Amino acid sequence: LPLAATVLPTSQDDALTGITLTGGTLSTDAQNVAGSLTLDGPTTLTGDTAIDTNAALTDAQVQFNSTVDGAADLTVDSGTAAITFNDDIGSVTDLGSGVGAALALLSTGDTTFNSTVETASGMTAVGDVTFTENVTLGNGDTASTFNGDVTLDGLDFVAVDGATFGNNSSVDQVTLSGGPVSV
Repeated sequence: LPLAATVLPTSQDDALTGITLTGGTLSTDAQNVAGSLTLDGPTTLTGDTAIDTNAALTDAQVQFNSTVDGAADLTVDSGTAAITFNDDIGSVTDLGSGVGAALALLSTGDTTFNSTVETASGMTAVGDVTFTENVTLGNGDTASTFNGDVTLDGLDFVAVDGATFGNNSSVDQVTLSGGPVSV
């Protein structure tokens, strides 16, 4: 699906099955759709892409139920709502171009990764993040920054360009749970 302009779901809770994003913005903003965005099929990025459900009426969750791949950067903003990745990121092609953050999570809501994550560069996250499988943030030109709490749940965590956890040492925490964690 080429995104030369904003692409809008036509109703609440539209499910997209199998999508190739060639760059641009996938947004619910212009129609003020107050529903979640679920991508059920594999998502492939061939150009830098932004997904925005931080609509004027309400923030809405974003959920990826299948793989996310592609040598392009992904930005997701769901306002205060959750973002969930239920399958591998970068299993075929590491996510990201290697220039800038491969994955930018602008939401203050929780983000959960329920499978492996492999990127070509670092990532940034404003809200709390939970990783449940191995994470490899590749050797691009950007380190990773996590401004909220981070939970590492029995996994190997590699941030080749480095990682900063928390932007408020009196509040932000890193939790190691669910078994051995290697950082």
